[in-house]
Amino acid sequence: MQSATNLSGTVAVVTGGGRGLGRAAALAFAGAGAAVTVVSRTEAELHEVVRLIGDDRCLAVAGDVGEEETARRVVAATAERFGGVDILMNNAAIVEPFVKMEEVTATEWERALSVNLKGAFFFARAVAPQMRRRGGGAIINVTSGLGSCALSPFGLYCIAKGGLNQLTRILALELKSDAIRVNGLDPGVMDTGMQEHIRAAGPHTLGAGTWRRFMSFKEEGLLDPADTSAHLALFLADPPLALTGEIGDAAHYASFGFAG
Repeated sequence: MQSATNLSGTVAVVTGGGRGLGRAAALAFAGAGAAVTVVSRTEAELHEVVRLIGDDRCLAVAGDVGEEETARRVVAATAERFGGVDILMNNAAIVEPFVKMEEVTATEWERALSVNLKGAFFFARAVAPQMRRRGGGAIINVTSGLGSCALSPFGLYCIAKGGLNQLTRILALELKSDAIRVNGLDPGVMDTGMQEHIRAAGPHTLGAGTWRRFMSFKEEGLLDPADTSAHLALFLADPPLALTGEIGDAAHYASFGFAG
């Protein structure tokens, strides 16, 4: 994918980079000239991304983003291979469990928050020193409209994404003086595997009304391709655009870009 955005000489890390938006963003960053590290638990998907980009500019690291050690290992491997990190896209997420909050187990609670919230914190903390040494950078957290509203049986996902919104704002405030831009990207509803997974849960699990709503997104052609939000990620990663103030002043607030 070719782009007018020029990221030549930069290095990006994309979590959940094997499929959906993560894969589209990795390809977009590479198309703009960046070297890219993609992270996922599914090695076969990562190898396909490396094949598409080329192993001279793409590094695949398999791991669980919800574990602190993974973030340290990914950032260390990226720095060794490409010299540092300029862009981080915290994209990895899980939408399950589809249950009411009183039915959430301790294991499910920990898993959802680890992947959707703690992982973004671990990676942001790991890349900040790298970005600081390189004179700045960009952190893009993939958020969701469900982070600011309530929808059952997606309660645990709503809670995690709400926490991610606040993490984004706080990081934007604290890292501004280091020229590290932190933004949230809400991709809306995309035609990805996550949407397929939600539809497959069926009306018995989601409730008839909620299931019908998600089915209508597909049937009425309302799902955006992942490439749409990948282009917005390019915009948020591009220093010349960001530093003109076109995406808002991150001195006190993170700027949230919405695709769709």
